[in-house]
Amino acid sequence: MDEPSPSVSTRRGTPGLDIFKIAGRSIAGFLPSFKTGDDRQVRQPFTTQLEERLALYLEYHPHVRSYQRGDASEAFAQARHLYTPLGTPYRIPYLYDGKPHDYLPDFVGILCDGGLLIAEAGREVEKRKGQAVAKAEVASRLAELKGGVYWIGTDENLSVLRHANLLFLHARRSAFSTYMEIAQAVLTHWTWGNISCVNELVRLFGRHWSDAEVEATVWKLAGEAAAEGRLLVDLTEVMLERETPLSLLDPAAPPILPEPLPSTLAYDDQSSESPMELTSEKPSRVQSEILPGPTFDASILESDEVRDRFYRNLAAVTAVLAGEPRRQVAVSDASFHSRTIRAAGAAVWTTCLRSPCHLSSGSDAST
Repeated sequence: MDEPSPSVSTRRGTPGLDIFKIAGRSIAGFLPSFKTGDDRQVRQPFTTQLEERLALYLEYHPHVRSYQRGDASEAFAQARHLYTPLGTPYRIPYLYDGKPHDYLPDFVGILCDGGLLIAEAGREVEKRKGQAVAKAEVASRLAELKGGVYWIGTDENLSVLRHANLLFLHARRSAFSTYMEIAQAVLTHWTWGNISCVNELVRLFGRHWSDAEVEATVWKLAGEAAAEGRLLVDLTEVMLERETPLSLLDPAAPPILPEPLPSTLAYDDQSSESPMELTSEKPSRVQSEILPGPTFDASILESDEVRDRFYRNLAAVTAVLAGEPRRQVAVSDASFHSRTIRAAGAAVWTTCLRSPCHLSSGSDAST
């Protein structure tokens, strides 16, 4: 997001930036992180559900060493005791429509190889719009220059089931007094690559410790393994339960990585159209298939000029029905105006076949 204009508080002794908000948005919650290396600074704030899902993705990505908010004010970070080794706000200058802006990414961090991590969360339809694409391009270039990556987490690519499983494990990673003793005993039976489940391990070791302690140990072991990329369970396909078969990967093996997030999203050229333009378009009965051919006989038209115009109109409508953006079709042929293409697509073949000579005119020559 872009840096908002700071609002000056009228309360005596308060900082200029609201310490209860990030980039103008109210805090929805905090995710405790195990990657800060400082027990006094473990909270990662988020303002939306997608930000929280992205934060958990970063928390359980084996290649991410640490991460932090990139759009929090310095006053907010100090008041909330946030972990911000890269400083905050993390400004990335860019140009859009010839005007300078500062992009403040949701998260920045450090990869295990020392590279820069930049990550942004949001709805995919929003991240395909012009200014969001401009931000992604400059952030991706900066990350590449610093040997890192830029990731975009959206409602389309952040798995809901995987997120639910990670939340389940994350809540069970806290240490307790008997954990190390029980874990050592459990791992003598549950060795790397062997399959077991919580209920089986509870039956085996419940004689020596309470069932609750053994179960808590198994889930903590599974959570630690998931953070390291060593849990041999597809968290996007199964819901973790006491009977779920679990297996741990040998620590010497390369880690299992989650599905990669994209660094760019294709620009949606329809996103800049006004709601009136979008809603005024009549729905076409033809969605994914093109009619096999026109029933109109172009040979009966009175001149070559009229026939040429008919075939251009026919090609434009065919391209629209095939899924090409209307603007692209209009730009490819200067004789077509985008409104003409919309009208032709909305009427499907009716306008083209019944009145082929009036689909385009001299007044529509400019785009």
